[in-house]
Amino acid sequence: ISTKNETLSINNMSVNIINKNDIGMLFQRTLPFKVYKNDVLYGCFFIDTSSSNAKKTFYSINANDYIGLLENQTHLGGMYLNVTVAALVAEVLGKLPYELDSIIGDKILTGYLPIQTKREALRQIAFSIGAIIDTSRSDKIVIKALPTTINSILSEDKIIEMKTTELSITTSIELNTHKYRPNAEEIEVDACPEIK
Repeated sequence: ISTKNETLSINNMSVNIINKNDIGMLFQRTLPFKVYKNDVLYGCFFIDTSSSNAKKTFYSINANDYIGLLENQTHLGGMYLNVTVAALVAEVLGKLPYELDSIIGDKILTGYLPIQTKREALRQIAFSIGAIIDTSRSDKIVIKALPTTINSILSEDKIIEMKTTELSITTSIELNTHKYRPNAEEIEVDACPEIK
C-alpha cells in the first residue's frame, strides 16, 4: 500500500488447475472467486486471463482484485462543489462493495476530476483526504484514514547492509560504415573517428 497514493496497488493472483475430465473449460473474464488458506480469506479476485494446454487438461489463470476491475472502467469526472467524500466514493465505485471509514466519509471536497479510470479517480480522492485503500484479506475495497501513530520502529538488527556492483564503464565508441556497390568490391569507410 502506498501511503503517498502514487498509485493504488492491484493485488494479483495466479493459479494452475488440472482438469481431470475430458471436457474442456472456459473461464469468463471477470468471473469472481475468493481465495482462502486455512479458512482465512486472502482476497476476492476476478479472472483477467486464462490459458490451457492443447489437450485442455492444464489451465493457468491470472486474476486481479477490485482495484484491477477499476482499472478497466471509466469515470466521467466533473466539477464538484462541497460534495461529501461518501457521495463521491459512491459515484466512483457504483455497486462494488466497499467500506468507508466514517471519519473521512463526512469530509467535504471541492474540485475537478477529469475523465479517467475509476482506479485513478479513487486514487485522487484518497490523496486529497489522506486515506489509504486496500483489498488485502478482504472481500471489499477498504478506505480508511492514514494512521497518525507509529506502530513500531525498525531496530538496527533488522537493517541489512546493501551491496552495490559497478559494471565496466564505456570510455570510447568506434563506428564503422560500409558501402556496397553492384559488381564492385567492398569499400570500408571510417565515418567517425574514435571518440574518447
